[in-house]
Amino acid sequence: MRERLDQARSEAAELASLEESLGVEATPAVAPAEAAPEPEAPAAPAPEPEAPAEAPSLRARIATHLDALLKEVDLDEMNMKSLRKKVAADLSIEIAGEDKDWFKEHVTKRVQARAEPDEEEEDPRHPLISEDMSAVVGVSRANHFRLVKLLWKYIKAHDLQNPSNRNEILCDEKLKKVFKRDKVTGFGMSKLLGQHIFKDGEATKPKAPKKKKKQREPSDDEESDEQPKKKKKSYPKPAAQYKGSAALAEFAGVETNNRFTLSKIFWAHIKANNLQSDPSNKRIIVCDDKLKALFGVERFEMFQLAKHIKKHFEGGEE
Repeated sequence: MRERLDQARSEAAELASLEESLGVEATPAVAPAEAAPEPEAPAAPAPEPEAPAEAPSLRARIATHLDALLKEVDLDEMNMKSLRKKVAADLSIEIAGEDKDWFKEHVTKRVQARAEPDEEEEDPRHPLISEDMSAVVGVSRANHFRLVKLLWKYIKAHDLQNPSNRNEILCDEKLKKVFKRDKVTGFGMSKLLGQHIFKDGEATKPKAPKKKKKQREPSDDEESDEQPKKKKKSYPKPAAQYKGSAALAEFAGVETNNRFTLSKIFWAHIKANNLQSDPSNKRIIVCDDKLKALFGVERFEMFQLAKHIKKHFEGGEE
């Protein structure tokens, strides 16, 4: 085998030298066929452009602003309505209808959430409370809302609600010192808390309820019979107390002080004698001899009749 291989090599060498001597180019070796290019993978689709971020909704704006506002304001000095107006003014919006109801519910939840977790911590913005109240709730500062919450926690923990009336609280020794009574209602308790809340710098003893001022009794040296007299209101005397003149009674044919009756008699005389003789103005009464003698004028307006009648009553002159 090796001999054949060596022989083939020698023959190839001789052939190569012969071709070189004859000037024949050596046969180029055939290059191996190139492998077909693999098909390219399809290009990934271009990413779709991101949609622009939507503007926050009205309620989202309100909630964001409200959360920041609740950290700054004192809820003892601002009620729900004023808080809503401030938020609306700050954001230049109107809060009405369903948004108004949502706002109230949202504020309530936020306030409750703010009061819940830190019951052991005191807010330095809250007012001071009395020593007796502090002994019950365990803090020295609390606003009205938090104080009610802590009191109810104490009441329920010590089972102080009346079993037959859950709205009635049966005071233990600590609560008796605070409220000065044996029992109190839930609503009445809330009204009494103002006596135990103070601003910084004020005394922390419970405020005494205001006493009504007693009228000073006159001493023996003073004249007790001279009491200040109340001014009586003056009312005009009724017509029944006046007496008509003789001339008026003669004209009317009856003695009466009833102005309405006299007016009817005068108007009957005016109509019967056609004394509204000015066709351009029926309000003018042109007096005949009887009316001239009675009233002392040539003519008068119909609205002045009562004034002329009044002059014929005692005390009727103005």
